[in-house]
Amino acid sequence: MSNSSVQYNPSLKSCQAHVDVASSGNGVFECHAPSSDGVSGSIDYPCLVKKKYGAGEFKSVFVDGRLCSHFSAYDGSLCHGCQWAVFVDGDSPFTCPNNGVTDATFDRNFSYKRRRFYVRSFRGAMCGIAKGYRFRWFVLTESDEALLQGIDFGKEFHRFTTWLKKVHCKDFQYEVVEHRQGGISKVTLEQRRNWHIISYGSDWLPVMKMREYWLGHFKSTITGMAEVKNIDKAIVYLASYLGDKEKFVRSWSSQGWVYRGWIGDTKKYHSRFGVYPDKDVLCKLSLMSPVEREYSRMCMSETGYLSLEECM
Repeated sequence: MSNSSVQYNPSLKSCQAHVDVASSGNGVFECHAPSSDGVSGSIDYPCLVKKKYGAGEFKSVFVDGRLCSHFSAYDGSLCHGCQWAVFVDGDSPFTCPNNGVTDATFDRNFSYKRRRFYVRSFRGAMCGIAKGYRFRWFVLTESDEALLQGIDFGKEFHRFTTWLKKVHCKDFQYEVVEHRQGGISKVTLEQRRNWHIISYGSDWLPVMKMREYWLGHFKSTITGMAEVKNIDKAIVYLASYLGDKEKFVRSWSSQGWVYRGWIGDTKKYHSRFGVYPDKDVLCKLSLMSPVEREYSRMCMSETGYLSLEECM
């Protein structure tokens, strides 16, 4: 790891997590996570990794037999699954969505987070189509009442999806884009957040009950609930919210959007065989039962095939 030219200064109120590392396969790591001024004068980071490691650290090393203090920049080793992380020269399946992405508007010059978003979105959409589900689009909003009461969105959203799966939609899967699009809050004096959600496994949604639930638990409303007629265009539209002008915050998906563990399988496959698994392989795995999938994942990581019969 090489020395970083970035010097940490507690008086600075902007992102200080742009660091350079030695070209050891990951290239140049950049953290684009936002930061803002806290109430007490400190810097608020939505990312705990950035808060703890982003500014780098001093380490003790021996140079010519003497113990010296050496500044080491953070290399992004904990951030490979984060959309705020950018490995400029890295080779990642999430920056090469050509395998399966056929939309004419795709551009290699898109930002890293948008290219990665495309890959995850189209992989999940392909799995939803293969399962025979339709797609829905709705938006969760944030009210001043929720902000005033300090209601935690993450906890309430988890309870909301858990309730929806248990009571109405057993195979409810989703992808979320969070950004600041709402009006100015009288509580925080900042734009309120919106959460745009594309889901499948929800051919029938209890629209009124969902709105009542979100209003009762998060004191806010749900808009939309329309069926998505063209999932490709919907994904491209949703990706437009990932731009800096749209005040993008973060994006994530449910564990079953493709299948649980698919990102790790992709990385292991590339590490062992030098290429990434085909999109159809991931789709086949998503359609399997949990027991069958576990066997096929193990077989794929060792042989490159989903079963021993395919090796013969």
